[in-house]
Amino acid sequence: MKGKIPPSLYWPDTAATLAARIKKNIVPDVFIRRMRLINMMSAIVLRKIEPALLAPFDVEDLHHILDVQISQDAVIDQLENKAVAHALTTGDLSQLWAEAQK
Repeated sequence: MKGKIPPSLYWPDTAATLAARIKKNIVPDVFIRRMRLINMMSAIVLRKIEPALLAPFDVEDLHHILDVQISQDAVIDQLENKAVAHALTTGDLSQLWAEAQK
């Protein structure tokens, strides 16, 4: 990671709000979404998930984007597959399951 974490990464929360949640052992939603995205990228590398689900990105693009700390929400908004975007945002995999059954 490079330098300071920009406010766009954890927007709409503030750094103070996040720090207070972390001190209370509450993991902020923006961190959870980032970990979901990283886990999905790992699954694609391990060939457990189709790379096309990350369109218009590829795994190297996303690694670079996350390295320069662009908001994971901005990445999720750009995904063409809305079932994947929904799963990354909410953690609800039901839409992905329904899509896999087609």
